[in-house]
Amino acid sequence: MKKFRMVIETEIEIEIEDVAFDIVNEDWKNCFFDLDGEEEIAKHIALNMVINDRKLSQLEGWYGLRGDNARITLKPDWAVPSIEEITK
Repeated sequence: MKKFRMVIETEIEIEIEDVAFDIVNEDWKNCFFDLDGEEEIAKHIALNMVINDRKLSQLEGWYGLRGDNARITLKPDWAVPSIEEITK
């Protein structure tokens, strides 16, 4: 088996409706994720939408919302600027 360490980078743009931010209150945080502020919420949503190929309505904590309440408007253009084999 070979093991690799790499950096994977991309840039995206995401539009998130206010309702996706408004749902995140203290009760929500106690049940799901302790996300503080709009940037942390946006990062959590974006990572799950891009990495896990999910819609907002498929994310834990946002099941009751419409999937189009968050949209990736600039699709990822993946880059792998560094990779190294770390098999020892």
